[in-house]
Amino acid sequence: MRVAIYTRISTDEEHQPCSLEAQETRLGAYIASQDGWELTRRYSDRMTGSALERLELQRALGDARLHRFDLLLVYRVDRLSRSVRGLAQILEELDHARVLFRSATEPFDTGTPAGRMMVQMLGVFAEFERATMVDRVIAGMERKAARGGGRRGARRPAR
Repeated sequence: MRVAIYTRISTDEEHQPCSLEAQETRLGAYIASQDGWELTRRYSDRMTGSALERLELQRALGDARLHRFDLLLVYRVDRLSRSVRGLAQILEELDHARVLFRSATEPFDTGTPAGRMMVQMLGVFAEFERATMVDRVIAGMERKAARGGGRRGARRPAR
């Protein structure tokens, strides 16, 4: 089984709970524990998971269409997408390319109805987590502005 890994962080590595290097190390160990799996490709982005316009993600999807690997492995589903719609679109593209999808830390099989439901539920939680983080950041900016320590009239970013 030819395996490609996809890793992603949103901002600088120093403040991430699971850095790119840590994700890659854990994914490598997971692949090594599976009989017949071989790491053949690596893709990595440093940007938000809410957008699909990520260079390496698009490269991975293009390589999937060209049958350059059989399985795309991520550390967690939220590394692939923090949007239910985006996750569904990515999974559909992988399915059309006949490429399997797995998370190293979340047990599900997208080949079964229950597995597809589970990955969609994980997508819902990832989107909820992102929206909660955005709300917290905005609330913090508003508190700071109210104390006179930040930008006045901070606007809520589009989701």
